[in-house]
Amino acid sequence: MRSIDDIMRDRVDSLDMAREEQLANIQELLSNLYPGKVRARRLQRQVLTVETPSSAVANDLRLRREELLDKFSDMEVVDIKISIG
Repeated sequence: MRSIDDIMRDRVDSLDMAREEQLANIQELLSNLYPGKVRARRLQRQVLTVETPSSAVANDLRLRREELLDKFSDMEVVDIKISIG
């Protein structure tokens, strides 16, 4: 019989893999929209954090927020945080 620790560890690993796959899909979409200008950094608690070195791109992301959320809705993204860095 498996211990609860083993079961929990397996579950966490599977969730991490699913999140990484979602993040890769999001990055692919962002790369198509903003080639080389936006990086998907984190997806945690349905909040996507993206980073760009350009304030102009950050502003465009803010203006297109609703459109992006629609594109990401099947990935369970409900909010987007944008950082410049």
